[in-house]
Amino acid sequence: PSIAAFGGMFLLMIFLDFIFEDRDIKWLAWLERPLAKLGKVDMLSVCIALVVLLVSAITFGAHAHQHGGAHADKAETVLLAGIAGLITYMIVGGLSGYFEDKLEEEEEREHEEEEEAARTGKPKSAVRLAGKAAFFMFLYLEVLDASFSFDGVIGAFAITNDIVLMALGLGIGAMYVR
Repeated sequence: PSIAAFGGMFLLMIFLDFIFEDRDIKWLAWLERPLAKLGKVDMLSVCIALVVLLVSAITFGAHAHQHGGAHADKAETVLLAGIAGLITYMIVGGLSGYFEDKLEEEEEREHEEEEEAARTGKPKSAVRLAGKAAFFMFLYLEVLDASFSFDGVIGAFAITNDIVLMALGLGIGAMYVR
Protein backbone atom coordinates (compact mmCIF):
# COMPACT_ATOMS: atom_id res chain seq x y z
CA PRO A 1 0.00 0.00 0.00
CA SER A 2 2.81 2.47 0.73
CA ILE A 3 4.52 2.03 -2.66
CA ALA A 4 1.20 2.22 -4.48
CA ALA A 5 0.16 5.36 -2.58
CA PHE A 6 3.50 7.12 -3.07
CA GLY A 7 3.77 6.29 -6.77
CA GLY A 8 0.08 6.80 -7.35
CA MET A 9 0.17 10.34 -5.98
CA PHE A 10 3.29 11.18 -7.98
CA LEU A 11 1.76 9.88 -11.21
CA LEU A 12 -1.65 11.40 -10.44
CA MET A 13 -0.04 14.83 -10.05
CA ILE A 14 1.74 14.45 -13.40
CA PHE A 15 -1.59 13.51 -15.00
CA LEU A 16 -3.59 16.31 -13.36
CA ASP A 17 -1.04 18.97 -14.23
CA PHE A 18 -1.07 17.69 -17.81
CA ILE A 19 -4.86 17.74 -18.28
CA PHE A 20 -5.26 21.18 -16.67
CA GLU A 21 -2.53 22.75 -18.83
CA ASP A 22 -3.53 25.18 -21.57
CA ARG A 23 -1.88 23.95 -24.76
CA ASP A 24 -1.70 25.56 -28.19
CA ILE A 25 -2.60 22.38 -30.06
CA LYS A 26 -5.85 20.76 -28.93
CA TRP A 27 -6.93 17.34 -30.14
CA LEU A 28 -10.21 17.19 -28.24
CA ALA A 29 -11.06 20.88 -28.07
CA TRP A 30 -14.51 20.27 -26.56
CA LEU A 31 -12.83 18.63 -23.55
CA GLU A 32 -9.50 20.45 -23.36
CA ARG A 33 -10.89 24.01 -23.32
CA PRO A 34 -12.98 23.58 -20.13
CA LEU A 35 -10.13 21.69 -18.44
CA ALA A 36 -7.69 24.49 -19.32
CA LYS A 37 -10.12 27.03 -17.80
CA LEU A 38 -10.31 24.93 -14.64
CA GLY A 39 -6.52 24.75 -14.62
CA LYS A 40 -6.30 28.50 -14.03
CA VAL A 41 -7.47 27.88 -10.46
CA ASP A 42 -4.36 27.79 -8.27
CA MET A 43 -3.55 24.43 -6.67
CA LEU A 44 -6.59 22.69 -8.14
CA SER A 45 -4.58 19.60 -9.03
CA VAL A 46 -3.18 19.42 -5.47
CA CYS A 47 -6.68 19.66 -3.98
CA ILE A 48 -8.04 16.96 -6.29
CA ALA A 49 -5.06 14.71 -5.54
CA LEU A 50 -5.53 15.14 -1.77
CA VAL A 51 -9.24 14.29 -2.05
CA VAL A 52 -8.37 11.17 -4.07
CA LEU A 53 -5.75 10.24 -1.45
CA LEU A 54 -8.21 10.70 1.42
CA VAL A 55 -10.89 8.61 -0.29
CA SER A 56 -8.33 5.92 -1.19
CA ALA A 57 -7.00 5.75 2.36
CA ILE A 58 -10.48 5.45 3.84
CA THR A 59 -11.78 2.88 1.34
CA PHE A 60 -8.82 0.83 0.13
CA GLY A 61 -6.25 1.49 2.85
CA ALA A 62 -8.59 0.46 5.65
CA HIS A 63 -8.89 -3.08 4.24
CA ALA A 64 -5.50 -3.64 2.61
CA HIS A 65 -4.82 -7.19 1.49
CA GLN A 66 -1.75 -8.77 3.12
CA HIS A 67 0.31 -11.80 2.16
CA GLY A 68 -1.45 -14.93 3.35
CA GLY A 69 -4.94 -13.58 2.70
CA ALA A 70 -5.30 -11.45 5.84
CA HIS A 71 -6.50 -7.85 5.81
CA ALA A 72 -4.99 -4.98 7.80
CA ASP A 73 -5.77 -1.33 8.38
CA LYS A 74 -3.12 0.56 6.39
CA ALA A 75 -4.97 3.89 6.15
CA GLU A 76 -2.23 5.77 8.02
CA THR A 77 0.46 4.22 5.84
CA VAL A 78 -1.43 5.15 2.68
CA LEU A 79 -1.93 8.74 3.87
CA LEU A 80 1.70 9.19 4.88
CA ALA A 81 3.09 7.66 1.68
CA GLY A 82 0.65 9.63 -0.48
CA ILE A 83 1.61 12.91 1.15
CA ALA A 84 5.28 12.01 0.70
CA GLY A 85 4.62 11.38 -3.01
CA LEU A 86 2.84 14.72 -3.31
CA ILE A 87 5.69 16.55 -1.56
CA THR A 88 8.25 14.83 -3.78
CA TYR A 89 6.35 15.88 -6.90
CA MET A 90 6.11 19.46 -5.70
CA ILE A 91 9.85 19.59 -4.88
CA VAL A 92 10.80 18.18 -8.29
CA GLY A 93 8.38 20.53 -10.04
CA GLY A 94 9.61 23.50 -8.04
CA LEU A 95 13.26 22.75 -8.77
CA SER A 96 12.65 22.29 -12.48
CA GLY A 97 10.66 25.54 -12.60
CA TYR A 98 13.42 27.34 -10.72
CA PHE A 99 16.10 26.12 -13.11
CA GLU A 100 13.94 26.95 -16.12
CA ASP A 101 13.42 30.50 -14.82
CA LYS A 102 17.15 30.87 -14.14
CA LEU A 103 17.93 29.74 -17.67
CA GLU A 104 15.49 32.28 -19.13
CA GLU A 105 17.02 35.03 -16.96
CA GLU A 106 20.52 34.09 -18.14
CA GLU A 107 19.42 34.14 -21.77
CA GLU A 108 17.80 37.55 -21.30
CA ARG A 109 20.87 38.92 -19.52
CA GLU A 110 23.12 37.50 -22.26
CA HIS A 111 21.00 39.18 -24.93
CA GLU A 112 21.20 42.52 -23.10
CA GLU A 113 24.99 42.23 -22.75
CA GLU A 114 25.30 41.42 -26.47
CA GLU A 115 23.34 44.56 -27.32
CA GLU A 116 25.47 46.64 -24.93
CA ALA A 117 28.69 45.23 -26.40
CA ALA A 118 27.45 45.98 -29.92
CA ARG A 119 26.66 49.58 -28.96
CA THR A 120 29.96 50.26 -27.23
CA GLY A 121 32.08 48.20 -29.61
CA LYS A 122 33.63 46.20 -26.74
CA PRO A 123 34.04 42.43 -26.97
CA LYS A 124 31.97 40.49 -24.47
CA SER A 125 32.80 37.35 -22.58
CA ALA A 126 30.63 34.80 -24.35
CA VAL A 127 32.33 31.86 -22.66
CA ARG A 128 31.24 32.89 -19.16
CA LEU A 129 27.66 33.55 -20.22
CA ALA A 130 27.39 30.36 -22.24
CA GLY A 131 28.90 28.40 -19.35
CA LYS A 132 26.32 29.70 -16.87
CA ALA A 133 23.45 29.03 -19.24
CA ALA A 134 24.76 25.54 -19.96
CA PHE A 135 25.14 24.81 -16.25
CA PHE A 136 21.56 25.79 -15.44
CA MET A 137 20.29 23.85 -18.44
CA PHE A 138 22.24 20.82 -17.24
CA LEU A 139 20.75 21.08 -13.74
CA TYR A 140 17.26 21.52 -15.15
CA LEU A 141 17.63 18.46 -17.38
CA GLU A 142 18.98 16.41 -14.48
CA VAL A 143 15.97 17.24 -12.31
CA LEU A 144 13.62 16.49 -15.20
CA ASP A 145 15.39 13.20 -15.95
CA ALA A 146 15.28 12.22 -12.28
CA SER A 147 11.54 12.82 -12.14
CA PHE A 148 10.87 10.67 -15.21
CA SER A 149 13.17 7.93 -13.96
CA PHE A 150 11.46 8.04 -10.59
CA ASP A 151 7.93 7.72 -11.91
CA GLY A 152 9.11 4.93 -14.25
CA VAL A 153 10.34 2.91 -11.28
CA ILE A 154 7.19 3.61 -9.28
CA GLY A 155 5.07 2.62 -12.28
CA ALA A 156 7.05 -0.62 -12.53
CA PHE A 157 6.28 -1.38 -8.87
CA ALA A 158 2.60 -0.77 -9.61
CA ILE A 159 2.69 -3.53 -12.23
CA THR A 160 4.86 -6.18 -10.56
CA ASN A 161 7.13 -6.84 -7.57
CA ASP A 162 9.44 -9.09 -9.60
CA ILE A 163 12.75 -7.21 -9.79
CA VAL A 164 13.85 -9.06 -12.95
CA LEU A 165 10.72 -8.03 -14.86
CA MET A 166 11.07 -4.44 -13.62
CA ALA A 167 14.73 -4.24 -14.68
CA LEU A 168 13.89 -5.75 -18.06
CA GLY A 169 10.99 -3.36 -18.67
CA LEU A 170 12.89 -0.27 -17.53
CA GLY A 171 15.91 -1.33 -19.61
CA ILE A 172 13.79 -1.74 -22.73
CA GLY A 173 12.19 1.65 -22.05
CA ALA A 174 15.57 3.33 -21.58
CA MET A 175 16.91 1.80 -24.81
CA TYR A 176 13.80 2.94 -26.70
CA VAL A 177 14.08 6.52 -25.36
CA ARG A 178 17.83 6.72 -26.02
